[in-house]
Amino acid sequence: MAESKKNTYNSETKFFGLTIYTPQEIFISCNVKSVTIPSILGTFQVLVNHAPILTAISSGVVNIVDEKGETITLFVENGIVEVKNNQVTFSIASVEKIEDIKITDLEQLVNEANLALNQTDLKEATRINMNKKINLMKQKIKAVQNIHQQEQ
Repeated sequence: MAESKKNTYNSETKFFGLTIYTPQEIFISCNVKSVTIPSILGTFQVLVNHAPILTAISSGVVNIVDEKGETITLFVENGIVEVKNNQVTFSIASVEKIEDIKITDLEQLVNEANLALNQTDLKEATRINMNKKINLMKQKIKAVQNIHQQEQ
């Protein structure tokens, strides 16, 4: 007689593991109650005992609710996320805490990059890369502004 597989669902479990990797470091590794993820198909939330999924993520805001119920808000840049066996693992290009992002610094960088784009001797590949960086900085600015509006 074949042995039946045990269900790994545990209604007692309240937390799951979260790890965020960048090329430079393990940014965070802890237990959490929930995490909201900006995937390329739209934002979704992971809770304990979530079904397995592997998906590409977009640059955007990740909201984490930790064991104490406190929210950690991050801005992540492109990558992948895997949800499996009550573990969420991000492999992403970069991550910053929203509270550490300075809008004035980003606005200055956007202005400088726009001025540099006006140079006529730039190669097309350079223009494309600069436009990608400008768009990413604008996304960060918008994310920070949205968070500040929600806090008011």
